Amino acid sequence: MKYKQIELSNGAILRYTKNNINTITSTEIMFDCGARCDTIPGLAHFTEHMFFSGTDTMTKEEISKKYFDFINVNAYTSPNYIVFAGDVFTKEFGEYLSTVKDMITKSTFKQSAVDKEIPVVQQEIARNNDNFRRKANEFNNYSLTHMKYFKDEVLGSKESVGSIKSKDVKDFVKKYFVAQNAEIYVVSPLPFAKVKKLVEKNLVMHLPSNKKFAKLPLYSDYVVDNTFYEVKQQDIDKCYLNINFVFDKTDTDFEFKRKFTLVRKMMNDFSEGVGKRVRLDKSLTYGASFFCGYNDKEGVVTFYTECDKKNVKELVLTVAEYLNDTIKTGFTKQQLDKAKREFDYTEASKLPSVRAKLKDLYDIKYYNKMLDQKWLKKVTKQTTLEECNETFKQIFNNPIVSMSVYGNIKKSEIMNKTEFKKVFKQS
Repeated sequence: MKYKQIELSNGAILRYTKNNINTITSTEIMFDCGARCDTIPGLAHFTEHMFFSGTDTMTKEEISKKYFDFINVNAYTSPNYIVFAGDVFTKEFGEYLSTVKDMITKSTFKQSAVDKEIPVVQQEIARNNDNFRRKANEFNNYSLTHMKYFKDEVLGSKESVGSIKSKDVKDFVKKYFVAQNAEIYVVSPLPFAKVKKLVEKNLVMHLPSNKKFAKLPLYSDYVVDNTFYEVKQQDIDKCYLNINFVFDKTDTDFEFKRKFTLVRKMMNDFSEGVGKRVRLDKSLTYGASFFCGYNDKEGVVTFYTECDKKNVKELVLTVAEYLNDTIKTGFTKQQLDKAKREFDYTEASKLPSVRAKLKDLYDIKYYNKMLDQKWLKKVTKQTTLEECNETFKQIFNNPIVSMSVYGNIKKSEIMNKTEFKKVFKQS
């Protein structure tokens, strides 16, 4: 897939690829100022809400109606970004960009609007507090990375959001919503020259400029320290367990990562993988999924599940047992053939998707190139059983491991530090 990447005259980045699937233009307008930039927990997310609170020419109702009349649009905040996202009719693309521009440059952020929005966000926080798995994963991310933006999550707390003032929002927007911090991703039937002209005319040339703006690092540095595991007690009738294995998160060996994707499919095999051992052989989870997940940009492999607290220690021991046994015996050719068949099925059943093409554009940001899907498919086909077993050993033979448990359990009910180190053969 061919693409274009250009730094515009005022420092904004435009990444583009042609949409030859349909007549829709798909775009994401990203500013690197998510929760990791919070000075008050939840400030970035609250600021996203405030872009819909009214401009100097439009009321809250009018600006919201104008934005959401574009059929399939949204805005969201992550740990790293505030994003305006839209799949719009191509003839409306320029108008969509202009609407986002008005929200960024003309919003008034009045104190009265802040006061009205605070209870709305606090209700969202209350709903989020009832989401067990999400809270558990946020706690695991904080335990793993020690990054403050995971401590109170992207949404912040009821108290922190309640303390936000109009000046806080204005200062946040002034600092981060500048041209040098904007990245615009576009998949469109329009030619690149036309897209560039529309983006400049309707959006980026209206953004304030700060030539001294310093972009945040692409990766957040973190170290898995010697705490080994963290527990957060909650008054609930279950636990959520995460066991994390960390390796080089800056690794750009795409061939290695592709091979590990095959390995992970074998590890998650319902008939032979670690899930079978904990769910079918030992009945350690009550119907919940037990999977091995992989964050390829952070280099973290995670085993995760919901379980009863009486099974947490046995689950940890079973994962270690499974890893040790697999290092000794390796995977079988039957498992590898099945994993490759699964790849073939996924490729054969995949429908053309404009959003998928947009997602492929993100590779440029992280790897400075777009990955060749045909080459990756060839790597998958040619990967041998010996290579898979060697890849498995590279990650799990001498692991950097940590664990978090969220639920009705005390740290003393799991295992002490010495036991934990012994289980995973750490020195």
